[in-house]
Parts: sequence; structure tokens; C-alpha cells
Amino acid sequence: MKDILVIHIGAGKHDPNKSKKYKTLLRNALSKTSIVEASDVIESSPLTNTGYGSSLNLLGKVECDASFITNDKIGAVVNMSCKNPTKELFRVFQYLDTLYESDETDLTSPVMLTYPLLKNLVPHIVDDDLVSEKSRKYMTCTKTRFSKVIIQNIVPYPMRFSILLASLIYSTTRRQL
Repeated sequence: MKDILVIHIGAGKHDPNKSKKYKTLLRNALSKTSIVEASDVIESSPLTNTGYGSSLNLLGKVECDASFITNDKIGAVVNMSCKNPTKELFRVFQYLDTLYESDETDLTSPVMLTYPLLKNLVPHIVDDDLVSEKSRKYMTCTKTRFSKVIIQNIVPYPMRFSILLASLIYSTTRRQL
């Protein structure tokens, strides 16, 4: 079976008027000798919605996901806050491979991991500042629209608002643990 490379430049609507720029970016990425080098090109580009300049969550933070499939293994890391999520994905799984190879308990290596929880296990995890000016401006507009939706649809129902607020606080607190 031949190898296949699937390239995803991030969620959202991508401007069709920039298709030449996207093609140039992809050609540049495909000229690299490894998947990690190719992904660095894509994840570092302001054209894409991955790595630096990604969309922000409601807390104004970037959270990236990355995954891989090989002929004998799969893996994914979610909620990453780093400039090059694919490079970090492979670094994390290489580190875990060394842990599980020497493991005498016969535990199975994990397939999907939540990045914030790895900070106590994998050395050198550093959150980068990934918020671009473009993402910050978009977030400001989104917060304004989101606030209007809350005022129109939730404020007349105080109990619903309390439940929403409690769940937002709960999920925020869990992420910080």
C-alpha cells in the first residue's frame, strides 16, 4: 500500500480567493522530507487555522488537536497550546513509547491524550502564546455576538443562565487543574 498524507489547514471557512496562496503553501510543505517538517510549514503559516493564529475558545485561548495513523499505531493529543501541534504530538508519543517499552506492568500505551494532563508526566511542555492579532479581533467580535445571544435568550430565564454559568465555571476550573 502506498503512503498517503492528509493535510488539514484548520476548521472554518477558507477564502477561495487565496487558493493560489494555499497551493503555494502546500507545495512548500510537500517539498519537505518529513511529515513533521511539512506540518511545521503549515502550522506556522498565517493562512491556516492551526498552531499560531488558530481560532480561540470562549476563554480566549488557542487549543489545537493533532493525530496520526500509521500501519501499526494510532494516536491523538487534544487541547494543545503550542505553535507546532504535530511536532509536539510525535514528541509526546516518542516519550511515552520509551516509558511503555520499559514498563514491567504490561500496560498498554494510550491512544488519545489530553495535553493539559500530560504536564505532570511529559517533560518540557510549554504553552506558547498563540493568539494572533487576527484571532484576537475575531474573538472580540464573537464575544459581542455571544453576549447578545445570552442577553436575548438566557437572561429572561435566570435558572438557565445559572446552569450555563455553573457549567462554564466547572469546565474552566477542570482545565486549570
